[in-house]
Amino acid sequence: MFSKLTGYAFSATQQKQKLHMLKIFLSKIKKPKREIEEMEQEYDDLANNPMEDSDEEDPEEEMKKVEVTDEERHEIINTVLPEIITGFYSVQAKSKKISEILLLDLVKLCRNNFNEFLKKLLAGFAGDTVDTRAATLVILTKVLRTNSEDFTEENLQKIAKIIILFLKENSALLQKSVLKCLKCLLSIISNDAIWELSEPILKAITEFEGRQKMNIYVRYIIGKFIKRLGKDEVKKHTPETHAALIDYVDKQLRRDAKQLQKSR
Repeated sequence: MFSKLTGYAFSATQQKQKLHMLKIFLSKIKKPKREIEEMEQEYDDLANNPMEDSDEEDPEEEMKKVEVTDEERHEIINTVLPEIITGFYSVQAKSKKISEILLLDLVKLCRNNFNEFLKKLLAGFAGDTVDTRAATLVILTKVLRTNSEDFTEENLQKIAKIIILFLKENSALLQKSVLKCLKCLLSIISNDAIWELSEPILKAITEFEGRQKMNIYVRYIIGKFIKRLGKDEVKKHTPETHAALIDYVDKQLRRDAKQLQKSR
């Protein structure tokens, strides 16, 4: 079944057609569930149908889904993920929407093998074009938001150290994607990791070319560090030439905090 469907999808000349066929294909694959989801579903089934055996699955629904082996899942990731990345920087809104649906389905398929999925996704950073790298960052940011619990501290630190290197590239699209990804990453990473990453990240976001056009993102990230480490500690890890910027962000945070207190 897999070979036939993917073969048909990749014979199509239109990206939209490819994505549509891959969407149909992924919808036919049985996705693993998290243990807590299975428990919640069993509880709901028991509450709604106390006389029925909640362990039994609907035979008709079961026929609609197919299991895949580890080898097939590996092949699916290699086949679908590049198309998702391409779809994310497509100019067609429909292709982007289908790509988002495909991404959600693919992540579900890889629930028990998340590191494999993440490794394949990060390979997109080696893409030949700025669009490929930027789209990979957009996808990574979405996955960070929806599946933050699947990322290890080691993975988060590794990702942060890689993506700040892209700030050196003269591409507003890529730089903006990096800053948005950092905003999300810093919301979920531990305090211990924040300490370790503070110097390289703060140095990178305050010194890249074209920073002035993205000051709103830079100030937000600096604010994240101030909230977690304190202004004085942030200054220690930031070039002295940017001390005024640190003071300004700290002042804004204090002002916002006071306004929030007054509104309560």
